[in-house]
Amino acid sequence: MAAQNKKHRLASGVTRSEQAPAYHLVPTSGLRRTAKRFGLGAEVHGAENWLKGLRTEKDARVFCEEAFNHMQEHIQKMSAGHEPEDDHLGAIGWAQSVLAHAEELFEKPWREIGR
Repeated sequence: MAAQNKKHRLASGVTRSEQAPAYHLVPTSGLRRTAKRFGLGAEVHGAENWLKGLRTEKDARVFCEEAFNHMQEHIQKMSAGHEPEDDHLGAIGWAQSVLAHAEELFEKPWREIGR
């Protein structure tokens, strides 16, 4: 992504060329649960195995659909109270992270990848 030349001013009067995302506001509990899910995937499928699904747009299209369906399945199970021992929110965080990564990698919404 191209850098923006906008500057912003802090209360002290100092200016910055760019305002970074507010990482300090993201709850670490959500990050932790997503990270645990990535760790579980690494144990089962191998570290960074998921990246193989994003090598080409054609592969990414199929993989993103799988990730989206995976996320929806966990939303449904969590909503219905099924499998409370499974960390559905961690799984949803995993899928959200993968879809966001694909969108940045291919510079388009995930539903448009491979079309």
